[in-house]
Amino acid sequence: MGREPAAGRRIEILETAVNLFLRQGYLRTSMQDVAEAAKVSKATLYQLCESKEGLGTEAASLLTMRMLDRVEAAAEQEHPFSQELLKQSIQIRMEQFAQRSRLAEEILFSMEEGQKEQYLMPLVQNSLQVFRCFTRVIMRTFGVGSELMAGELTFVLNGLLREYMAVNGEEGLKLEEDAVCDLIIDCLEAVMERRRDKERMITPQQMRTFQNTLDGEASSIYPNLRKMQLRKELKGAIRDYEQSGEISCLREASALIDKLKQMEEK
Repeated sequence: MGREPAAGRRIEILETAVNLFLRQGYLRTSMQDVAEAAKVSKATLYQLCESKEGLGTEAASLLTMRMLDRVEAAAEQEHPFSQELLKQSIQIRMEQFAQRSRLAEEILFSMEEGQKEQYLMPLVQNSLQVFRCFTRVIMRTFGVGSELMAGELTFVLNGLLREYMAVNGEEGLKLEEDAVCDLIIDCLEAVMERRRDKERMITPQQMRTFQNTLDGEASSIYPNLRKMQLRKELKGAIRDYEQSGEISCLREASALIDKLKQMEEK
């Protein structure tokens, strides 16, 4: 039996799978197609994931990770209580919303009923990761101290984004993105004001259950992919320093090491 691909190579194979799934569709892409595009044997590919469904769910997790990484990078640059952070985050999510939704739908459509129980949780985890990320962005943007209130606003945001994606696009209204973002933020502010003194839709018990689901064993896919991606970026930063001698490469490597340490210490 061959060895499982190293972390960096594993990410490269997953990235190849993502690109194929997005370009020609999950249903029309075979494991052989992915193996050939990634220049690995099918045996190596099955060392990475035991089934196409497993590869699809990991590819969906990688898409989610990419989006969350970009939101996190925007958060590091923006001052707290800046609506620009929320606007950038919404725009980042708009870019990948249709891709992630289509991939998840095709994966679920292809499964037998008995398979869904095995592979559904990683897809649910992706959605919950995005929900928690935007709850935190909303808390930071509006200075909301209540996670329950921010959760309600995230529900509203999700609904507005789905409606936007439903009517926008090549055959749709071709709405201007900046104007849509401004409208969404105005709606969130209006809902926050109207709901300020009302009983929360989400109960504390529901929020605890939500957190437990995210922090449980089933959430291991995203952290593992995140670590592999960070290690790959660290190797790249070190390689760039060796080639250029730029101190900025060392700063980037140091920041990546700090992120890896934080993940390992959790």
